[in-house]
Amino acid sequence: MITLQGLIIAHDFDSQGNPVRFALLTNDEDKFILESLKKKSGITYARYNRSNVLLTGDIRYEDRKNVITVHEIKILS
Repeated sequence: MITLQGLIIAHDFDSQGNPVRFALLTNDEDKFILESLKKKSGITYARYNRSNVLLTGDIRYEDRKNVITVHEIKILS
């Protein structure tokens, strides 16, 4: 389990240009693809887009990318 701070950004888009996957960009420019703890948890990262957040989760390396399974997310003011 790790806690990271950074900016939520759109990472992948559908054919109409709508964001469908999001990532956390840390202050030192590391990028972590966001994934929900449970695939059908209802977490919608779109509402956090362009927000500075603090999140807690588990990190793994998949397809040459850092992926974080998010357990908790909090918007920082």
